[in-house]
Amino acid sequence: MTANANKQQYRDEISELIAHYVVNVSDKLDARAERAAKAVLIDSIAVAIVALRHPAAQNARKHAYRFPANSKGCVIWGTQKRAAPELAALANGVLLRCHDYNDFFVGQRNSGHSSDILSGVIAAAEWTNAPGAKLLSAVAVGYEMVGAAFDAFSTAPGGWDYTNLMALGATAAIARLLNLNADQTREAMGMTAIPHFASDEIESGELNRRGDLSMWKRFNGADAVRNSLQACLLAQVGVEAAVRPFVGKCGFMQKMNMKDDPVPVLRERLNPRIPLGRVSEAFMKRWPVGSVAQSAIQAAIDARSRIKDLSRIKHIRVFAEEGAYDHLVKIRQDPWNPISRETADHSLPYIVAAAVLDGTIGVASFTPNVVLNPERQAFIKKVICAPAVELGSHA
Repeated sequence: MTANANKQQYRDEISELIAHYVVNVSDKLDARAERAAKAVLIDSIAVAIVALRHPAAQNARKHAYRFPANSKGCVIWGTQKRAAPELAALANGVLLRCHDYNDFFVGQRNSGHSSDILSGVIAAAEWTNAPGAKLLSAVAVGYEMVGAAFDAFSTAPGGWDYTNLMALGATAAIARLLNLNADQTREAMGMTAIPHFASDEIESGELNRRGDLSMWKRFNGADAVRNSLQACLLAQVGVEAAVRPFVGKCGFMQKMNMKDDPVPVLRERLNPRIPLGRVSEAFMKRWPVGSVAQSAIQAAIDARSRIKDLSRIKHIRVFAEEGAYDHLVKIRQDPWNPISRETADHSLPYIVAAAVLDGTIGVASFTPNVVLNPERQAFIKKVICAPAVELGSHA
């Protein structure tokens, strides 16, 4: 077998396609895309500021403080301290997920938090002293990749977390900021995809020894983005990834356990001649709870507005699409008796009860003294939840 034949045999069509797109797509943004890129940055910074005192954020900063950096490091948000870019991306990324308040992107086969990418993208922009316009276009490239990945891949069959797909968007955006060429971008994608498979076990709903949900749920997105930044930095200095990270016999596609071929979808979505614009498709949350609970809150508030005396309420019936019911009721341990912030903001009965009682939902709705209020705990029992197939796949 000739060397040329070997070279052809071991090509990875998906990584080549992605790398070609990342390097060649225009960085020009029309007014709508530019405004959307600015909006996701502003929204995410606001979300991060609100979360500065969250226990997960405090622990992330404690970790970052152990490895201080000089002026060439990146700022640890909310402080005057600095850390290496990858560590800053981790610590700052935790802030985005603490209150389940960051944006949400819905694709044809997957969904998740697209703004997770921003802690790594901002760290890369800071480390390279990139101008604002370059940061905005990189954000748009990242969202384009997230959207394509969510359309082409499904993590559910293999039991994987959405962060495996979101990380591809982070790598795409960071590669643009670091001016990686196509070969380097391909290697960075390989180092993103293969070494860091994240299991969906984090969404099991099981409680730990503290009787609470695991704090790692607030770290999983940040950890994936930290790995994306590290992959790009390593590729920049010549480190190589697996030869066929996506299509190899133990590659990304095999692990995803998908039956459909993602290549046609990726080819359509990742056309460098199409202007950047999918950043405008991200949903901004009105309330700090899971995306699938947003419509239930609105319905509860609307129903409450027609009732003058809340003490007359005997039952509140909630019909949820199956995914929302599974995520916020079925897999939860005793969702009618939440004991903490984490168990409350993952309980559909609590979320609806709080919306009815308070007329809104905010970060303060999930503080322990509010959650454990005896009258509130009694009111939760009035909420009856049931799945409804006719509501479709997203609430």
